[in-house]
Amino acid sequence: MPTAVEAGYPALGDVIEWYGVAVPTGTPRQTIAKLNAAVVRALNSPDAVKSIQNLGQTPAPSTPEEFNQQIREEYARWGKVVKASGAKVD
Repeated sequence: MPTAVEAGYPALGDVIEWYGVAVPTGTPRQTIAKLNAAVVRALNSPDAVKSIQNLGQTPAPSTPEEFNQQIREEYARWGKVVKASGAKVD
């Protein structure tokens, strides 16, 4: 089976998979900072790093601001595609 790039979709060549922790709008900044610190500590632990790398991934903890920016960029990139596809959430 060809890759997306080989099949004629070069823009899909730089697609990466990522995971994040989201909280409801209005969550106090202090709570967000505390949660972020715990997640960063966990992701930087040797056991977590090894487990994540064994899955072929690279742990990349970030700040809440960096994560917000990543979400904005992903939405800008994929929002039109999803809308054009007609996909619906049940």
